[in-house]
Amino acid sequence: MKISKPGIPKFKIAILEDNLYYNKLMKNQISCYFEDFGMYNHCSFSVKSFINTSDFVSNLSINPDVVLLDFYLQDGENALEVMDKIQKANDKCKILIISGSQNLDTYYKTFWKGAADFIMKDKFAALNVCRIIEAICTEKMTKKS
Repeated sequence: MKISKPGIPKFKIAILEDNLYYNKLMKNQISCYFEDFGMYNHCSFSVKSFINTSDFVSNLSINPDVVLLDFYLQDGENALEVMDKIQKANDKCKILIISGSQNLDTYYKTFWKGAADFIMKDKFAALNVCRIIEAICTEKMTKKS
């Protein structure tokens, strides 16, 4: 990502996905999408990805604006547990859950915990994630104006 200039809006996106292939896929898609979006909208984006919860939690000090969080994680962990840690570190962070699960209980629990959205892992997931993040960042930019 290019070095940002002072005075322009900067957005930080973090990804916690324990599947290395899917992690790289999402990071590359999001980075490419927002490099163009940032250029046209005079803002900058940084995207950091993590494959395990401990690395992610130890880096919450980066204060991401948006977190893309896989629901089912390694060692039996799930997004509900990680959401508590994110919200304690940064209560303004928007959390997007991504999952292949079609369980309605899982879906509703994430919203009750404060997720901004729930994205199904399918062939449209990367585009859906980018559009949701774009809406979140656009809203933040218009509130600052």
